[in-house]
This record gives sequence, C-alpha cells and structure tokens, in this order.
Amino acid sequence: MLVRHLIVLTVSSVCFGNPDDTYIAPLIDDPQRAPLVALLNTSDISQNILKSFGKQLNEKVDKLIKQKFGDIQHRLQELEGKCKTLETDCSAGIKKRNDKIHILTSQGRYELRIDLHDFDNNQLMPNTKHFYISNETSKYKINVYGYSGSATDCLDYSNNGRFTTLDRDNDDAKDNCARRHPGAWWYKDCMHSNLNGHYYIKTPVGSWNGIIWYHWKGANHSLKATAIMIRRL
Repeated sequence: MLVRHLIVLTVSSVCFGNPDDTYIAPLIDDPQRAPLVALLNTSDISQNILKSFGKQLNEKVDKLIKQKFGDIQHRLQELEGKCKTLETDCSAGIKKRNDKIHILTSQGRYELRIDLHDFDNNQLMPNTKHFYISNETSKYKINVYGYSGSATDCLDYSNNGRFTTLDRDNDDAKDNCARRHPGAWWYKDCMHSNLNGHYYIKTPVGSWNGIIWYHWKGANHSLKATAIMIRRL
C-alpha cells in the first residue's frame, strides 16, 4: 500500500510540477491507524521514471524508423531497377532503329523531309538534299546538307553530331544533354532541335524541353506532331 501511494504521488508531482522537488505524503501506520506525515524527496524517483520511459520510447521510435526506412529503401531499389530496365530497353530499340537507318542510307544518296505541326494548326516541312547516318562505331554520326524550308535550318547545328541517349553520352557538353533536356538526339552543346523530346501540350516544363524546332517556335514551345521521312534519290 505504501509503495502504491509513492508511485502515484511521484507521477503526480512529475505531471503537475513541484518547484522544490518535494511532496508531503500522508501515510497510514497500520498498527496504530493514526495518520503520519512524511517529507519525501521525489527528484531521484522522477528522473529514474523519466529515463526509463525515454529509453523505451527511443527504442520503439528507432525500431519503427528502421522498419519504415527499410520498406522505403526496398521500394526505391525496385523502382530504380525498373527505370534501368526501361532505359536499357529504350536504348536497345533506338540502336536497332539507327542500325537500320545506317544500312539504308549506306546504299545510296538519300534526301530527308521533316513534317512539323504545332498546336495552332500551323505546319512546316523542311527538307535536306543529303542525309546519312554512320554506324555504331562512329556513334551514329549524322551528315546533312542542302537545306530548304521557310524557317531557318535547325539540323545544321546537329551536323556531324553523335547520337546521345540517357545511357550513352556522346555529345560535346560537359553533362549529358539527353538528361538535361530529356530525349535522344544528335546533340552537341546541346541542340537547336529535339524531335525525340518529351511530349507536352504546347508549353514544356522549362526552356529547351519537349519537341523543339528552335528557329520556328523557339525554346519554350513544344510541337504537337512530327514525321521524319527519307527517300532515295
């Protein structure tokens, strides 16, 4: 009974405060059934209870954080793996396409035509009289000349440029242009055109992002549709 009273009084003093760390506790002397008065110093008891409670709380919080962090880390690893697989599949598809274009343009002289459409129903059809893509060893370097069209040539900047993707940095910039301006293209430092950029509804997120033909619509306007065609002369 005495111990029960002491615990209750100690918790009470901790919760409601006791400026001088003391508490006057009425005790019952069982043989005499007469009230006694004892002066108790509760500071040591209070500190021990707080230390024990704090230790248990910290252990539970640490366990919860480690458990949740482990779950988040596992999910991030899964997501990273999926992204790498997607990038690898995308790069493999681009490689196959560029290999086919190289084989085609190696068989003779080819011209290039590009159809560009914006979101205001305007159209541009630039044309080049010569178009050639080198092989994988040369990083699919592009060779174009003989431009004609109503807007200034944007492919001329890419001429003799190597093809860059997210996982193949072949451009002349310090960083990877395909990551700075998401896409896959004949970047240099970086580009005046990017017809493999992300698709946006007219206005891209940031300058030079999206499907860009700079000398027609500028760096802040992503195109609605494009088509790239070649024909043997």
